[in-house]
Amino acid sequence: MKGRPLPRHPSELAALDGIVRRSGATGRLRAWTMRNQVGEQAPAEHRTRLIFDDPEAMAHAAVHGLGIALLPMPHAAPRLESGALMRLLPGWYADSGPISLYYPSRTLLPPRTRVFIEFVVDAFRGEGLARRFDGR
Repeated sequence: MKGRPLPRHPSELAALDGIVRRSGATGRLRAWTMRNQVGEQAPAEHRTRLIFDDPEAMAHAAVHGLGIALLPMPHAAPRLESGALMRLLPGWYADSGPISLYYPSRTLLPPRTRVFIEFVVDAFRGEGLARRFDGR
């Protein structure tokens, strides 16, 4: 982004090269729909330069300056915090839904499953992961 004006709206991404993700389930390229704090939605269109099916590979490509990418926060947060990546549209985010743990039933839950669930919940609380991974 050196020497370029920073976009203020998703529509301003159209002139930039993009790194996109292919859906593992359908094989289609994932569209970017952005939202802001007041509920406005806008498509974020760009020139597709690279296509991956792995968000970690997308993050590496973005760090190397090969294009803009819409990354899951677990892949983006460490790079944003280190300064390797920058957030182009701070007032905008894409929500893919909650992170969930699924298990068959709370009754007769195996002890190791309970320990794992408690570990994940404690990590999210203790390390502030919910705050770090919140795209808003």
